[in-house]
Amino acid sequence: MKKKAMSQLWWIIAAAIIALIIVMLILVWFKGSGGKAFEDLDTRINQLKDDDNDKVANLFDKCPETPPDTDVDEKGCPQEKIIGVQ
Repeated sequence: MKKKAMSQLWWIIAAAIIALIIVMLILVWFKGSGGKAFEDLDTRINQLKDDDNDKVANLFDKCPETPPDTDVDEKGCPQEKIIGVQ
């Protein structure tokens, strides 16, 4: 190899090592503070779940923990059945 090509190769290797170190530092930083930054997002995502399976997301469910197989309205509360009305 020529001396100039060898010199360029060392610069490429040095730049790659520096880039790897920077990426590792960024990953460590995000692992520590990234959890705090995305806690609110995790809470919002959990509110979109339907814990009582009444087809109303927890965020909009006004009556959480509705018993299974209960007819509910759009707010997640049990519907009142009117007897004798068709």
